[in-house]
Amino acid sequence: MKTGILVLAIGTIGYVGFSFFPARFHVDGRAAFLPQAIGMTIGALFFSLFYLKQRPFSRASVKNMLGGFIFAVAVLLYLISINLNGVSVAASLTQMNVILATLGGIYILGERKTRWELWNVYIGLFIVLIGGVMIGLTSTEIVANLL
Repeated sequence: MKTGILVLAIGTIGYVGFSFFPARFHVDGRAAFLPQAIGMTIGALFFSLFYLKQRPFSRASVKNMLGGFIFAVAVLLYLISINLNGVSVAASLTQMNVILATLGGIYILGERKTRWELWNVYIGLFIVLIGGVMIGLTSTEIVANLL
């Protein structure tokens, strides 16, 4: 359990730094992307070698790199969004991925849901969507003009 807490603490520090430093020093997301990508790659290699004690370029790792490249695109867009919207709005809007992940699980991966469960899922996703829209509006002039 101690090892898990240590890994969680390191990950949390990394995530906070990942969001905080570009915003704090007004660094453009595109400029911050490469140094952060290099740092994440080195961190993943160390994690794989010393914590998991397996080869970093096994067949399973290579297959999972596709997901990593998709994540890289998401990270780049997130870093750009930090400059445009601020950390709080950008971080909140990234959590909208739960909508795509849930619908992908149901329709692409074929998760089975009863009619009642599906109804509740749709209501929950609608609430998440409305929350995301409201958060997005907080950074626009529309809300400023209303106040």
